[in-house]
Amino acid sequence: MAMKLCVFQVGQDLMRPFGMDDDDFELDYIFERNVATSFAIVDRLQMADYMPLEDDQFWKLDGPGLITMPRTGLSGQCKQHRPIRHVPSYRPNEHHELEEGRTRCNALKKRWHGYE
Repeated sequence: MAMKLCVFQVGQDLMRPFGMDDDDFELDYIFERNVATSFAIVDRLQMADYMPLEDDQFWKLDGPGLITMPRTGLSGQCKQHRPIRHVPSYRPNEHHELEEGRTRCNALKKRWHGYE
C-alpha cells in the first residue's frame, strides 16, 4: 500500500512541477515575462520606420575579408566521403516525366492487385 501511495505522489509531482498553489509567484513571473517578451517582439517587427541593415565583413561569402579555417597536415589528407545509400539496389529515376510516373504506378497496381 505504501508503494502505491509513493507512486501516486510522484505522479502528482510530475503533473504539477510548480506545485498546487494557485498563487505561485514564480509561475506567474515566468508567464508574464514570456507574454511581455512576445508582445515586444511583435511590436518591434511591426515598426514602420525600421533600421536598415548594415553589411559586415561576413555579409558576402566571397571576398578578400573571408575568414577560413586553416587545415592541419592530417585534415588536408582526408577525403570527402559521399554518403552511402541505405538501400544499395535503389537507383533514382532519370526521367522526370509525369506520364512515365503514371505508367510505373499503373504497373505496380497491376502487380499488387488484390492486396489493397
